Amino acid sequence: MRRINFCIVLDNKDISESKAISDLKNHFEKNDFLGCIVIFNNGPNSVMTPKEDYIKLNQILINGSLSKIYNKFISEYPADLYVFLDDDTSVTKNYLDELNSIETTILMPKISCKGKIHYPFIVRNKVQTITSGLVISSKVVSKLQNIKSFVFDERFDLYGVDTAFCYVINDLELPYKISVSVLS
Repeated sequence: MRRINFCIVLDNKDISESKAISDLKNHFEKNDFLGCIVIFNNGPNSVMTPKEDYIKLNQILINGSLSKIYNKFISEYPADLYVFLDDDTSVTKNYLDELNSIETTILMPKISCKGKIHYPFIVRNKVQTITSGLVISSKVVSKLQNIKSFVFDERFDLYGVDTAFCYVINDLELPYKISVSVLS
């Protein structure tokens, strides 16, 4: 079984209020995954440390740079697959099943809001998506670190992190797959 780690940035809420964490806990408790849920609490208030050993908590509390948080997650929590989720994302069973069986190096789920799919989209053979639901393999991490010395460009703090990542994978012509799953 591959090690799959999930990164969730918590913004101004308690862990129990996160839809993504709640959805994932059900699967971890059934031992559907080898890996961990890594929470970066971006504040402004501290949250209680969870009792579950598969949940790791980092108290940032300063509305820290997303690119730095994502890079820290990758460097400190080794895995075969790295999954990035917003704290309010609904994580479906279909998506999680897909994670256990994917053979691709980058997976981009379809992202919907109010029943309409907004991401990913392709313009002139260039893909663009948001970070929530993005899956990156350790192979891609190694390749990007060797070429660029980073996975996420730390010149971007809160906005543009996902766009900059897509520019890099488009420029390097890295293969990706658009998921059959839809997240909201």
